[in-house]
Amino acid sequence: MERRLSLARALVGDPQLLLLDEPTTGLDPQARHLMWERLQLLLQQGKSILLTTHFMDEAERLCSRLLVLDHGRKIAEGRPRELIAQHLEPGWWRSTAPARWRWPRRRPMPPSAPWPRAWN
Repeated sequence: MERRLSLARALVGDPQLLLLDEPTTGLDPQARHLMWERLQLLLQQGKSILLTTHFMDEAERLCSRLLVLDHGRKIAEGRPRELIAQHLEPGWWRSTAPARWRWPRRRPMPPSAPWPRAWN
């Protein structure tokens, strides 16, 4: 509620540029998506938004250009899809996980299991 209220207060003067510092931090998923919809409407109305966030999915959805900073130094700049293509290998999350992090294979349940076989 407080985050939505702060966005509403920021819009009272109908500014052309909004400076938003992590506007969805602490919101539940439904409120987060509602905030994204509101921000996308503002972009469609021609408003400019300077957004800081730690959520890369949020940056990808809302930003036409990204600037990635680390300890105050620029480490990457560009369009979201370009940065993803440049810095992430396809399928990186599948191939780099150690075996101990992977889900164990399901073992068949013995016929004497106390629950119905359909659950197996």
